[in-house]
Amino acid sequence: MAPALLTAVDSTSHIHLIIGSNPLAGARCTRSIEVGAKPLLVAPEDANLHYGLTKRIDEGEVQWLKRDFRDEDLTSLGRDEVDNVVDAVFVTLGGKHPLSTHISTLCRKLRIPVNVADAPNLCTFTLLSTHSDGPLQIGVTTSGKGCKLSAR
Repeated sequence: MAPALLTAVDSTSHIHLIIGSNPLAGARCTRSIEVGAKPLLVAPEDANLHYGLTKRIDEGEVQWLKRDFRDEDLTSLGRDEVDNVVDAVFVTLGGKHPLSTHISTLCRKLRIPVNVADAPNLCTFTLLSTHSDGPLQIGVTTSGKGCKLSAR
């Protein structure tokens, strides 16, 4: 595997589509908010939401679309300035869920960055483990091969 191209993305006002309702979905929403993006959560109305997600939804920081994922979400929920295409997709369902492969394939065709939990082969990007101190940010990556290792 070739080394990854490490970049820093200004995500201010970007739309991040987050699929799932587990604690990882909550963490992805939190991170999106921290970087200035607007997280849109897609999960069925009867989903068991992580308490952190419920709090962020109640506070208006996360918009919850109470339904299953639809293919057209990728090209209809984004910002006007990019013809309503979402800026990034985070699938927290895990790599073995059939929807994960489907969403990854659609995102690749549309050139939308996609990250699928526990499935590096379905991702077009991974998140670095970071340390921040004011404007200084230091990131470590294992290119999706050992997230816990990079966090340490």
